Amino acid sequence: MAKTETSDTVAHRARNAAAARPAILRYAGRHVGFLAGLLIVAVAIGVAYRYLFDPLEERTLPYYIRSCIHAMGLTFAGWAVHLAFASVPRSRLGSVLRRLPLSVEFVIKALAMTAALATVATGLEFVLYPFPLSRRWLADELPLIVGIGFSASLFVGAIFEFRRMIGGRVLGSFLLGTYHRPRREQRIVMFLDIADSTALAEQLGEVRVHDLITRFFFDIDESIAREFGVVPRFRAGIHAGPVVVGECGVAKRQIAYYGDTMNVASRLCEHSKAAGEILVASADMLRSAAVPHGLSVGRHASLMLRGRRTPIEAYAVHLLRTAVSMTP
Repeated sequence: MAKTETSDTVAHRARNAAAARPAILRYAGRHVGFLAGLLIVAVAIGVAYRYLFDPLEERTLPYYIRSCIHAMGLTFAGWAVHLAFASVPRSRLGSVLRRLPLSVEFVIKALAMTAALATVATGLEFVLYPFPLSRRWLADELPLIVGIGFSASLFVGAIFEFRRMIGGRVLGSFLLGTYHRPRREQRIVMFLDIADSTALAEQLGEVRVHDLITRFFFDIDESIAREFGVVPRFRAGIHAGPVVVGECGVAKRQIAYYGDTMNVASRLCEHSKAAGEILVASADMLRSAAVPHGLSVGRHASLMLRGRRTPIEAYAVHLLRTAVSMTP
């Protein structure tokens, strides 16, 4: 008898296949559009460089094409270095870089970028031009080419560093002024808490607990148990609904979220700790999104949450396909 697969199974296999790809390929796939934009800018810079800095007799179509190829090669080299650093957060090198101050990490990346750009610029000069390298090119043009490429790489690297620190959507919202005036949006909100955090702090110490939480955002399974000797338990509450989003602050701007949806998600997280559940989701949340493969929804409960007059319909969500009541 032929086996048939459900859409959940197919989607689960697709997610596993995507996760099995190397990190560098996953990262590159998410930023193909950005690379295309960089290449367009590189071609424009190559043409401008040939027009502004080269002699009149070298401003011909073959030379312009060579300048464009040169600029695109430098762009690919800088992008490759960026991809290499972007794909190492889970590696030993990534662990070392995370422990360094941001300025030191930025200098290390800049030095690696400079070495790559100088190497590629010299190699392309050998490939694209039939005559040997002149002292003038090595003394004048190579530093200028590397300087332009390095400055562009620093600019792009700074954008990605800001994006990494505050998030791509938040950075874009600040630049575009999306939330300069408060807006009402439909959002999914989750509050996450470490179970028995006080006992965990006594066992490991505050510094080690901080390291553990930092590692949580990179590795959530066996590697934490091997390094810290404990497996932390997390409780979470998740809700969906309208949220008021807007900028606030002058000395330090930030995007703040307000509304009953935030309060309900926080109270569901508190209830998950009291009920001994890992995850409690509201009925509104479950109606707005499909339950992922491998999870099951427990029995329905009507909860009176602190600070609310009306009950909230909610469910416990489990890894195993068992229906367990979440009433404490």
